[in-house]
Amino acid sequence: MKKIISAVSIVAMVFASISFNPGIAVAAQMTGVKDTLSSVTVNTTATHVITATLVGANTFATGETITYDFADADFILNAIGSWQATDFSFNDGTARTVTAVSSTSGVDPACTAGPNNVAVTINTTTNNFKVTACGSYTASGAAPTITFTINGTAGNGTMTNKATDVDSSVFTITESGADSATGAVVAETNATVNITATVAPTLTFANDDNTVGFGALTSGAARWANGAATGSASTVTAHTMTVGTNATTGYTLTYNGPTLTSGANTIAAATITADPDGVPGSAQFALGATVTGTGTVTSGYSTSANDYKFVASTVSQVASATGPVSSDSIAVRYLANIPASQPAGSYATNLDWVATGNF
Repeated sequence: MKKIISAVSIVAMVFASISFNPGIAVAAQMTGVKDTLSSVTVNTTATHVITATLVGANTFATGETITYDFADADFILNAIGSWQATDFSFNDGTARTVTAVSSTSGVDPACTAGPNNVAVTINTTTNNFKVTACGSYTASGAAPTITFTINGTAGNGTMTNKATDVDSSVFTITESGADSATGAVVAETNATVNITATVAPTLTFANDDNTVGFGALTSGAARWANGAATGSASTVTAHTMTVGTNATTGYTLTYNGPTLTSGANTIAAATITADPDGVPGSAQFALGATVTGTGTVTSGYSTSANDYKFVASTVSQVASATGPVSSDSIAVRYLANIPASQPAGSYATNLDWVATGNF
């Protein structure tokens, strides 16, 4: 019986020393721990966005610190003098102000008091970052989610991933109020995937009619060509062309051909400016256009401004675009006037319309 009592007493003493010893403290484990890198490609600078949530009623308050420690061999920090306050941001439910960072590795900078002020201590040898809440700091709410950002790419300081593959590179977060956490990140040679594609040059061109005409011309009034080749006494579109291209600097639309000709006789090429029907009773042959889309009509050919023009047997530009277009529509109109003395005959011409992609 004495042996049994002694054994029970020993067990009870051991249990008491383990479970009720006030000298043993167990740190509370933060939740939602992660470090999101802008890139995990090896030998590449990266921004780290580290988040973790404190436990229970714990807050982040004046004089407290939270330390982020990365595996020494897995990252390289550039010179301590390169790091600036703008390389960091800190948010514990409120966006705080980073007032100062270390100018000497591992040495705490001056922490200017203020309700939102924090300072960052940087150790470039141990890859350690410590955030300190300065005096007069307004404490966070209970169990805040804390986000600490190290702008390791865009700022002055840089944090470079290891030059070789790393799996499960463990980092620790320690809050002076006894909360702590661990997480892991990686470095991967093939994290950046190069994707290629080729887009072939394109140029499309269509014309809805290749036989148009004025019908019978008279000296008393202007006449416009139409698709039926019977002519019109009022302005009308003779045919419509469409142009599309992915050329970097767009397209150019030109024509080339002689004026209306019958044997040795011609109807003179003309330039008509801001005049809806030219000069009836005179010899005039000209064309104009309107563009629907992103292109524009060349000066002198805009029928919207009552401008018509024709240059015989010369490559002449009528419309163009300066960038890629899906589908421009170019409506072409032809205007003719003749004097009473114009020799009789069947007049005709062939115009070559050319769309050129400006690649």
